[in-house]
Amino acid sequence: MDEADERRKKLEDAIERLRGIVARNPADQAAQRMLGAALLESGRAPEALEPLREAVRRAPRDELAAYLLGVAQADAGRIDEAISTWRAIVRRDASHAGAHFMLGRAYAGKRMWDAALHHLRRVVEIDRRDARRRPDEARRSTVAALELVAEIEFARGRPDEAEKAWEEVVAHEAGHVPALVNLMAQAVARGELDRAEAYAEKARAAGADTPAYHYNRGQIELRRGRYLDAAESFRRAAARDPKQLSYRINAGDALRRAGRTEEAEAEWREVERLDPDHPDANHNLAVLAAEAGRVEEALARWDSVRMRIPRFAPAWAGPIQLLIARGDDEGALARAERWVKEQPEAAAAWHALALARIALRHMPKAAEAVQRTQALAPRDLHTRFLVALANLVDRRWEEAGRALAEVPPEALWPGELALLTRLLDDEGRRSLRSRLGEAADRPEDGRYAARWRPLLGEG
Repeated sequence: MDEADERRKKLEDAIERLRGIVARNPADQAAQRMLGAALLESGRAPEALEPLREAVRRAPRDELAAYLLGVAQADAGRIDEAISTWRAIVRRDASHAGAHFMLGRAYAGKRMWDAALHHLRRVVEIDRRDARRRPDEARRSTVAALELVAEIEFARGRPDEAEKAWEEVVAHEAGHVPALVNLMAQAVARGELDRAEAYAEKARAAGADTPAYHYNRGQIELRRGRYLDAAESFRRAAARDPKQLSYRINAGDALRRAGRTEEAEAEWREVERLDPDHPDANHNLAVLAAEAGRVEEALARWDSVRMRIPRFAPAWAGPIQLLIARGDDEGALARAERWVKEQPEAAAAWHALALARIALRHMPKAAEAVQRTQALAPRDLHTRFLVALANLVDRRWEEAGRALAEVPPEALWPGELALLTRLLDDEGRRSLRSRLGEAADRPEDGRYAARWRPLLGEG
């Protein structure tokens, strides 16, 4: 018999002894409470309700019995009864940190965010007062409350407040890996890579080896341009959580950026083997097929994904980009018009429509599509590129150069780059080169200006 089996047997023996005591003497309030606690520990919350109710009835001020009754009610799915029980405790004893914590968790489950945060912050206040008397217990209680505060703030769309809570967690427990990994992710999302790496190092020193740690480590490496290191981190994440196929998708992306196309394809084909309908795997394999000139295979993959998942934007955008790159602007326009008709709220759909109309020199209608794209995604770099294209057609070189200088060329899609090449004549190339050269000398006027000059020719 292993240790776990031995513990279970001892617990069952204790339950049977307590049942006997209660059967002989129902007035034994302590035995009723202990029986309820033992049943709770064994995972039998519905059975724990009766002895715990009896314990509370016989001793209404027994806070432990009342607290356990609330836990049993919650575990049995009677959350409103549990809330009522815990509220009665804090009315009698406003410093009962356990009841405040359970109320915070219960209200969070009901998405009553303000009530949840009120009770969880009370836990932190109570623990701060009791820190000298019970330092370890107060620290654990505070950390648990702050973890839940962070989860709530993040869930309600307040990442800055979530970040503050995770910082508080780390202040109380420097090696708290989940909080450090969450702070890593926040810093990556903000583009603060030095800060992200600092958190990553702290997490590593604390023994971090979770999928989330390796995934965020990979995101840092990816943004640093260390693609092979990124691929290795994503593979580590996948090894620790094989069911999360997105880790393999990311590993393939990093490998492709490193020029290891065959290895990237192998990652995506493994995802396809495990999940034949995986949208990202099919999209990425379609891109590879398009680049290899297997146009029908690429279109078939994209169309298959689009039919299953109509709102998967890459399955719409991929074919349109391919058709524009091949000069089939009418085909691209037909697909873009259908996309806009089906999803008029999608900025990517209007972007595709604008590209196709610009390619066909349908400028009044193209301008309308550009305006809709700007209204839906004003800060998106592809929107800025549309503005550059529209100005190129109208031969407004200054405005075109200014917009291009705000867009990194390596982030653009093949159809976009192909269309730019088609729109540029010798005069346009010279004019843009001149304006981007001026902007490159003034980084505040366009941070990506210098990256465009090699693509436009140096002479």
